[in-house]
Amino acid sequence: MSTISTAETAVQNPAQPDRAVVRLGYALIVCMFPFILDSTITNVALNTLARDFATSIATIQWVSTAYMLAMAVVIPAIGWAEQRLGSKKLLQVALVAFLVGSVGSALSWNIGSLVAFRVVQGAAAGVAVTLIPTLLMRAAGGKNLGKLMALLGLPSLVIPMLGPVIGGAIVTATTWRWMFWINVPLCAIGFFLAAKLVRGAGGQAVQPLDVTGLALAGVGSAVLLYGLASAGSDGTFADPVVISCIAGGVVLLAGFVFWTLLRTSHPIVDLHLLRVPSFAAACVTVALAGFALNSGALIMPLFFQRVCGTTALMAGVMLIPQGLGSLATRSLVGIMTDKIGARWVVIACVVVTVVTTVPLALADARTAWWVYAIWLFLRGCGLSGILLPATTVAYLDVDADKVASSSIIVRTVQQVGGAFGVAVVAVALEWAASAGGLSLTGSFHAGFWMVLAMTAVTGAAAMRLPVRRR
Repeated sequence: MSTISTAETAVQNPAQPDRAVVRLGYALIVCMFPFILDSTITNVALNTLARDFATSIATIQWVSTAYMLAMAVVIPAIGWAEQRLGSKKLLQVALVAFLVGSVGSALSWNIGSLVAFRVVQGAAAGVAVTLIPTLLMRAAGGKNLGKLMALLGLPSLVIPMLGPVIGGAIVTATTWRWMFWINVPLCAIGFFLAAKLVRGAGGQAVQPLDVTGLALAGVGSAVLLYGLASAGSDGTFADPVVISCIAGGVVLLAGFVFWTLLRTSHPIVDLHLLRVPSFAAACVTVALAGFALNSGALIMPLFFQRVCGTTALMAGVMLIPQGLGSLATRSLVGIMTDKIGARWVVIACVVVTVVTTVPLALADARTAWWVYAIWLFLRGCGLSGILLPATTVAYLDVDADKVASSSIIVRTVQQVGGAFGVAVVAVALEWAASAGGLSLTGSFHAGFWMVLAMTAVTGAAAMRLPVRRR
């Protein structure tokens, strides 16, 4: 793997991070900003995109699904790419690719072109958000990692709350295309900072890339999701295209599992790690949590705009209480995970999330805004403790030399679970309205009940998490 070095700076206080490392941390925050922003900014604009492209929710959800699925597919290949190109060059490639995807998205002429450029964006984002924390940890040399990771984690805390507001403001005031144009200066600044502050040698000998495994996983997931989305658009699973895609996706994914388990050297992911019970339980919980969290993130902005009749901006503003709830309890979640273990923290937070989702499944256009604010704040309190504790304890029983491989699996299943969550809830909305004959409000209620059910299933999976402290 490549190494990172920073400008030589004398350490004035051993208890504090090196100033050069801190500067690198701030630079990496700027580099990370467009990637995290773009993952949260588009959901609030899906209603506008569906209207402008004259398409259904089951089709427009690919704007989000393609992004997350592309992120998941590239994560296992990042180690190989970093060895081949070097850390600095790989980060710069990701920034350039994201810029190209953003420009293409802003200029897209139909839904197909927009989804294609979102794939480019998602692949670049998968590389960057995985690589950037590693760069900072290497530069720190193992010192003051807690403070540095807290610094690097700020965008992940703040942007998910502000992203829908920014996206809503752009869509309301101008056009959705500016959601992608704003990435151009952000990527340019990030590229400059990476060129100035990040160092990394490339061209090292690299292990062979498992192209077959990568293709089976990526194509299989995409084909399966396409079949599900087509069923939602047509209101039936009897269509030959739907049946072929679903069956083909299952076969390809089964082939990926067999190929990976039988491969003796350098598989794209080491599925043998799933034999570790605590790690397998954490992966299942993380995947289901990604499903539940992302499906909720898709349905709520659409509900506010289509059922409650709000603007995109107001829909983003109405989601702020949920973000505040997550921020308010994030530190408590970490403390309680240390004290009582991840299992009980996740289960308790699942219960809170399920209870506070029920009012959303019963609400309608007549519900007062302050009622939404209260329940969304409480729901955010629950959401903050579902994913993080499960991720934290995933590595308790994993051998030290397998931590990197296990981290790849955890990150991948989270993104895949999120992609399926967005696709399935979009299909549920279309299915409820077409095949189920429900009203607009009734179809969204059905979608919320599905989100609630998957959240409850996440709690059931968490029963297998270890009770030991991290």
